[in-house]
Amino acid sequence: NEGIKEEMVLKIAILAERFAPDYKWYMDTMLTLISTAGDYVSDEIWHRAVQIVTNNEDLQKYAAEKVYHALTPSVVHENMVKCGGYILGEYGYILNDEPENPVLAQAQFDVLLRHFRDSQAKSEVQQILLHSFAKMMNLFPEVSEQCFAVIEPFRSSINNELQQRALEYSALRPNPDLLANVFESMPAFSQDRQSVLVAKLRAQQSDSADSNVWADADSKAASMAEVQDAIATPMVTDTNAITVDPELAQRLAALRASVLEKNSGVLLETREVQVGVKQEFRGDQGRIQLFVGNKTVAEDLSDCSCIMGTQNGALRVSAKAFPSVIGAKKQAMHSIVFACEAPFPGSPLLTLCFKHAGQTYNYTFPSAVTTKSFVTPTNMPLEVYQQRWNAMGEDKTNVKTIKPVSGTVFPNQIPGVLQSFGFTMVQGTQCDGVLVLHSKKTKVGTLVRVETSEQAQMYRLTVKASTPDIATTFGHVLELALSHLGATAGQQSQPSAPGAQQQQPQQQQAAAPSADPVLDIFADL
Repeated sequence: NEGIKEEMVLKIAILAERFAPDYKWYMDTMLTLISTAGDYVSDEIWHRAVQIVTNNEDLQKYAAEKVYHALTPSVVHENMVKCGGYILGEYGYILNDEPENPVLAQAQFDVLLRHFRDSQAKSEVQQILLHSFAKMMNLFPEVSEQCFAVIEPFRSSINNELQQRALEYSALRPNPDLLANVFESMPAFSQDRQSVLVAKLRAQQSDSADSNVWADADSKAASMAEVQDAIATPMVTDTNAITVDPELAQRLAALRASVLEKNSGVLLETREVQVGVKQEFRGDQGRIQLFVGNKTVAEDLSDCSCIMGTQNGALRVSAKAFPSVIGAKKQAMHSIVFACEAPFPGSPLLTLCFKHAGQTYNYTFPSAVTTKSFVTPTNMPLEVYQQRWNAMGEDKTNVKTIKPVSGTVFPNQIPGVLQSFGFTMVQGTQCDGVLVLHSKKTKVGTLVRVETSEQAQMYRLTVKASTPDIATTFGHVLELALSHLGATAGQQSQPSAPGAQQQQPQQQQAAAPSADPVLDIFADL
C-alpha cells in the first residue's frame, strides 16, 4: 500500500529527529532515508533536514560533504538532488575554502550540472538547481561564467517558473553588489515553529486510532531544539489527590525489582493507568522511555504531567513536554534523557499527575535508575588493588567515621551495600571494592574500604577516586547507606548481606589474574 509506505517514511523522519543522539547522526539517517525510500519522501521531509542544517552552523560543513558524495553517482533520486543541490548552493563555499582536501567549486558545479542536464530531471529539480547556480555565480568567480551559461538559455523557457528565475538571476548579474546582497546566506529559521512533519502527520491521522501516540504527544514539542528541562515543569497539588498508599507501594517495589534486573517492564499499574518503561545507559548518559497507558474504556486522562527528579543535582535531566491528555484506551510515550554528574543514593523519583472522572491522582514512585546504572563492573586482583590504593594521595581520599543509627554494626551486610552501588568486591579482602563510574563524559576509577570496630560499634569508611569530588560525593552517599545499615535487621529473619556474601566467591573467581582494560583508568594516579 503506497499510503502506508509514505506514512512510515514520515514517521521515521519524525523519530529520527526526536531521538537523534546528535545532529550528524540525524543527517546521515535522513540522507539514507532519502536514498532508499526516495519515492515516498515528501518535500516537507527534506525541507525539515535543510532547516536543521541552516539552524546549526556546526552541521553545515558535514552536511555539505555528505550531500556532495551522495550526488557523485550518475543516478540519484530527485529528492536527493533537491536536498543536495540546495545545501551545496548554500554551504558549498565551506568545502571550497577547506585548507586540506577541499572540494573545489568546479567539482561542485560539475556534479550539479550533470543532474541538471539529466533527461529525466523534472522542472522542480531544475528550479532548485538554477537557484544553486545563481548562488555559485555570486560566490565563485572561477565558475561564474559557466553558471550564467546554464541560466541564460532559460530566459525564453516555456516553463514559467524556470523563465522567471532565469530572468531575475540574469538581471542581478550586472550589479555585483546587488547580487551579493540578494544571495547572502540564509538566516536561521524561527525556533518556535512547529515541526511541519508533525503537523502533516496529525492531518493525515486525524481519524486514526494511533494519532494520539504519534501526534498529540508532540503537540508542544517536536524537535531537538524544543527540548525542555523536565524539572522546570510545575506540578499541581491537590490535598484530596489519590497518592501511593502502603499497599500500592509494596506492589511497586516488586515491579521495580524486575525492571532493575531487565531494564524494562512495568513501574506502576492501577485500575486507571499503567506505566511501562524501557531504559538504556551508555557511559554517563541514560534514557528512559515511559509508556503511559490509559486503561479506562470511556474517559480521557486530563491535566497530565510527568517529571523526574535530579537527586539533588546528581543527574542532569531533560525531557520533552508531556501530553496533557491521554485518550481512553490510548497510550502516550514520554522520553527522558539524563546525564550522571555524580554518584547518588537510591533512585530519582518519578511523579505522574492526572485527573480522571473529576478525581486528581498524584503518584510519586522511584524509578529504576541508580548509580549502578552508570558503573562499569571491574574485576581487580588484590595486588593491583593495593598498588592503586597506595598510589592515591590524600587529595583524592575521603575518610569518614560512621556511627550507625541502630547502635550496632553489621559487618556481614557491608558487601551487599557496596554491591548495590556497583562496587565489585576484591578477592582476599573483607570489605574492599572497586568500580569505574561514568560521570561528566569521563571515567572515574573509585576504590572503597570499610572497616568495622565491634568494640566501638562504628564504621570507618575510606573512599579514593581519581577525581577528588567523586571521592567526596561517594563518601557522603555511602555514609548515608552505612549509617542506616541494619536499622530493620531485627524485623528480618535473614538479612540480605549473607546472600551477598554467598555470591562473593563467584565474583572473586571471575576476578582472575587476567588484566582488565578498565584498570587503565587508574594508571595515571
